[in-house]
Amino acid sequence: TTDFQPRISYYNADDRNLRYAAWMNGAWLIRDVNAVGSMGQQTSLDIGSDNKPHISYYNAGEGDLVYAKSEDGTTWSNQQLVHSADVGINSSLVLSSTGLPRIAYFDDTHDDLKYAWWDGAAWQYQVIDSLGEVGQNPSLALDSAGNPHVSYYDITNRHLKYAYWNGITWVAKTMDTNAKVGLYSSLAIDSTNSPQFAYYDEQSGNLKYIIGASGTPIAIDDGSDVTGLYPSLKLDAADHRHIAYYNQTKTALMYYFWNGSTSTISTLDLPNVGLYPSLDLDSSGNPHVAYFSDADDDLKYAWHDGNSCRERE
Repeated sequence: TTDFQPRISYYNADDRNLRYAAWMNGAWLIRDVNAVGSMGQQTSLDIGSDNKPHISYYNAGEGDLVYAKSEDGTTWSNQQLVHSADVGINSSLVLSSTGLPRIAYFDDTHDDLKYAWWDGAAWQYQVIDSLGEVGQNPSLALDSAGNPHVSYYDITNRHLKYAYWNGITWVAKTMDTNAKVGLYSSLAIDSTNSPQFAYYDEQSGNLKYIIGASGTPIAIDDGSDVTGLYPSLKLDAADHRHIAYYNQTKTALMYYFWNGSTSTISTLDLPNVGLYPSLDLDSSGNPHVAYFSDADDDLKYAWHDGNSCRERE
């Protein structure tokens, strides 16, 4: 489609810096966001309604959570949020309806899941969950009232957990009690303000999903392959599920789509490609995926234009 202009934040391992790529006028415009020290691991990006990008990421040299924003995608301001502990190695950023950043992140020093938000004047912080060692790989989403919801990994019990703000306090619960599930999860909030989850089941080596806070885990791709790593879930306007994920056996980028009655699983790219996919949908509900190619150490981008799947580096 012509209305979708992809934006990607990513870590450049060669230079150990954070970069931002924007497709503009038929070419990729690439800029350094922060090139001082070892910056940019575990980056999370959101674009405001004003088209301005916001990024959370990890400063590996200092062990800090950092927030960056730009007015034009070229010049960036970077703000260190937390410095007193090793925090932010995993973070997830989402903008509110008014364009204010909200970030869920893992505090590795205290083994807690935490939440930071800009209230318009200052950064505020809360502990979401501190029961045991919890909080790896958080995935943050906001409901229609702006309340935060987070899926994350319970390291102590090796379970998928989910927490949400009910307006007064954080409520946390275990979503899948099987062993070794939920290390990589992706959360979306549907049109009824109900959560949906996609996640990896390490025990069985497959992709799973859950609909609703009290839903039952269901295997999506449960064949003989080890598959389902690094899922990225998006819901379209009809609440139909789209999931990009990695098939370790085939070393391939996979795509799952449920149209409301039937589901399809497609291989988008192979071999030795598809690690760390990040999925988004355009206004027509067509999928766009950024992902890593292990074959040549490149960042790649694939999309469906309504007729066929296409890709570019």
